[in-house]
Amino acid sequence: MTQAHQTPGKLNPTPTAHVPCALHGMAGTVSAGMGQRLTAAPRAKAPAGTLHSLTLAADNAQRCAATFSTNSAPRATAMPYFSIIVPCYNAEATLTATLDSLAAQTFQNWEAIFVDNGSTDRSLRLLQDRAARDPRIVVVSNPGSGPSAARNHAAFTVARGKIIAFCDADDMWSPDKLWDLHRFYLKTPVDGAYGRVAFFDKTPHDIRRTSQVGTGSLTVQQLLHGNPVCTLSNLSMRRAAFVKAGGFDETLALNADLDFLVRMIDGGARIEGLDALHVWYRRTRTGLSANLVAERQSRAQVLATARRLGYVPSPRAEARHLRRLARRAIRIGAGPIRAARLGLAGLAQSPAGFLSADSSAARPNPAFA
Repeated sequence: MTQAHQTPGKLNPTPTAHVPCALHGMAGTVSAGMGQRLTAAPRAKAPAGTLHSLTLAADNAQRCAATFSTNSAPRATAMPYFSIIVPCYNAEATLTATLDSLAAQTFQNWEAIFVDNGSTDRSLRLLQDRAARDPRIVVVSNPGSGPSAARNHAAFTVARGKIIAFCDADDMWSPDKLWDLHRFYLKTPVDGAYGRVAFFDKTPHDIRRTSQVGTGSLTVQQLLHGNPVCTLSNLSMRRAAFVKAGGFDETLALNADLDFLVRMIDGGARIEGLDALHVWYRRTRTGLSANLVAERQSRAQVLATARRLGYVPSPRAEARHLRRLARRAIRIGAGPIRAARLGLAGLAQSPAGFLSADSSAARPNPAFA
């Protein structure tokens, strides 16, 4: 795919040009709110996570900047409060619903940056048609490969908002999501926020379960135990906090969100939950979320990072994670043998953890009652 600069509704190939690193003027401006660390082992060297994040930030920002043109056309809208970042690849079947949910937001001061990853269906045409009618929608191409590269490119070099919010091209937001977040960020000195997620199969009428939010600031142990954020479509943060954390690790096929949150909180970021339904998450039988082998491999990489930072995952947390994978294996038709193996591995980790009650339950969605 050719490199591109952003203009509403177009992908315009341009020569590459260097722009100042996104770290300049951003690092050090993150809010000072720090949640207390919950660790299962003492830390040997406090700077390790910070150095890793700074290295990622420098690499990601400089690589993204090398593909960004200083001659790009000015946007048609004023400086937005929110920059919504949506990676997109062959999402024609679900993209209209995602676009409609953004247009329906009761808080309107936003821009939506759709990063196309070489779609071969009608996704790009749908985006360009919508951008021609709504100047808040910006369409760019992914200079790298995969959703993490797309998110880094948009956040480091394209986004203009104070707050970055991520959304996937097959998910939908509740109409008041940005309104809730806007009030929350104005009155609360947090670095990031998340809400509740409703999981459905075909339509939002068919909610299978709804996530819950914890009390107080999110901790690394909570992330390893079950990650109440659930999906990047449910995560927003101050742009300075994203830069400080170093962006997403593009080498991870899955769990890049978990890895990012572990590093972000380890660096002192404060992330809190809002007890409000913000996201409708579409469960699918295909795609990255269904890749059980990659899931286990990337989870192991994240746990290795957590251990280097001084956090020890509990057997109970791993048992619950393996139970989720066993359920997913059944849902996607991976076969009873694979599901049984995952279940037995979970029981071996912690029988009590494997058999413990879920922290989420099915709830009716009032917006679709």
